[in-house]
Amino acid sequence: MPALPHQIVATRIAGAFLQALKAEPGALVTAPGVVRLPPKTELPPDILVSRKPGPGSTWDDVTEHWLAVEVLSPASRLYDRTYKRDAYLQLGVAEVWLVDLEARRVFVSSTQPKRTDEPCTEVVTWRSPDMGTTVEISLAELFADI
Repeated sequence: MPALPHQIVATRIAGAFLQALKAEPGALVTAPGVVRLPPKTELPPDILVSRKPGPGSTWDDVTEHWLAVEVLSPASRLYDRTYKRDAYLQLGVAEVWLVDLEARRVFVSSTQPKRTDEPCTEVVTWRSPDMGTTVEISLAELFADI
């Protein structure tokens, strides 16, 4: 089970996305989520923001992944920063956030524009690919009391 600070931060991020995207019927926020490439590849980010599939869908029907968020923990830190980040991008996830509780930063990687581990120290911002919605999260608020 993830530590309490990990879950508090993940819940705050998911809550910000749920609030910002509640009026967007084409968006789906799940915590945790799954990025799948059948038959055997399955990666579970702490939070996944994607295009919402139709009713009765499975994870295989979630094919447009906009954002995967990983909250780093001591046990998974190296794996998340190297293997998982790169795997998400190679599997077509448009943007990956690595949330570092120790450094109190969020590292952003994306395919368009191409960037790897761009540090955010005050605010982290995400823009939906086609809905015009922007989500801004203050890192001071995100890490408050952690």
